[in-house]
Amino acid sequence: MIYYEPFVYVGLIVFLGFYLIDKLYKKLPFNSLETYSLLILFGVPLLSMICSAIYWKQPPLYGFIAQKSWTFTIISFVIFYLLKTRKILLSDIRDVMLSIAWIQLVLYLITQLVLDPKPYADTIFAACSPAKGCTFLFDMMFFCFAILLYFFTFLRTNKTKYALYALIFFAYLFLVYQKRALTLSLVATAGLYFLFNTDLKKKLYYSTIIFGSIVILFGSIYLIRPDIIGKVEKMYGNVIDVLGGDSSGEASADSRIKQVITVGIFIAKNPSSIIFGNGRWYNNWDASPQFNYGRFYASDVGIIGALLVYGLIGIILVQFEYILTILWFRKIKINKKNLFLQTCRYYMLFYWIRSLPTGGSYFEPGLSVPFIFMAIIFFYHYIENKTDSEFEIPD
Repeated sequence: MIYYEPFVYVGLIVFLGFYLIDKLYKKLPFNSLETYSLLILFGVPLLSMICSAIYWKQPPLYGFIAQKSWTFTIISFVIFYLLKTRKILLSDIRDVMLSIAWIQLVLYLITQLVLDPKPYADTIFAACSPAKGCTFLFDMMFFCFAILLYFFTFLRTNKTKYALYALIFFAYLFLVYQKRALTLSLVATAGLYFLFNTDLKKKLYYSTIIFGSIVILFGSIYLIRPDIIGKVEKMYGNVIDVLGGDSSGEASADSRIKQVITVGIFIAKNPSSIIFGNGRWYNNWDASPQFNYGRFYASDVGIIGALLVYGLIGIILVQFEYILTILWFRKIKINKKNLFLQTCRYYMLFYWIRSLPTGGSYFEPGLSVPFIFMAIIFFYHYIENKTDSEFEIPD
């Protein structure tokens, strides 16, 4: 566990306590964001706790502790409260996320150049594989936001500097960080925005520019560091091998097949768990089924792992975070074309695509991320009934 996490949990819980007391004291109704966040905060952990106790006899306290990460969903209350009370502005959130992305880029590059990730392999800080070599495991949330926002800004303004900014972040993500699901999900999301938000003339023009930039980038890297191109080719080739049913020779890719089989074993033992889930096992529980079947990480197999832990009920509950954002966005009229709103909307699409292979919406450290963007999108919906002068809307 990261040592500062307990303090964050306590801080979030205390904030929620005061927030709910104030709301009940003033007899204010709960809006859809608050209602859904509370449902996830209590409903998903309780479902998991009960199922792990019924199916595997795990002590309820262990089942509850194993789900502590859902406390991070309280971030939606924090952001909505700060925006509603004008303690922060929408533009502040945008600028802070972009600033963090640039700071991280500098720090990540320095770390990558100065430190060797091998000593930190198999920890929360770094990982090694035959295809990708060794790399540090950094948080990419703000990187992906920066890529989408700069790319969308470039398409709207035709200013080359924004394309360059997006390309700088994407080059690090694709060539250095080398997370396949993350990269492909981001490319798919940017491609969908490009497809639905540009006319034919722009499609042809920008396609030429983007293709030319990629050719120049890869050509330059091939001349300077051809080994990087070879690593990328091998990394994505392994994915094709696994999808075709062949062994790729890469442990991280081949292990997915084994872990899908493990999911089948657990569900077969408790067939009804496909509906309710098996719950999540506490790492320090001496009787954990993982000691009999081998260490198993549900997040490694994405939505299939989520099915094992939370069942169809849990999956549907969590998927409502995406359904609600669609409903809120459809009700927005005045600011529907706002660039920051559009970026948040497509970020949610990106995160949904990414969560299919990685389970990002169900497992830490990413399960709280959608609630940040949900709160922002909901706030745009919330201010539709307010006058324009009451709240600042970023360009």
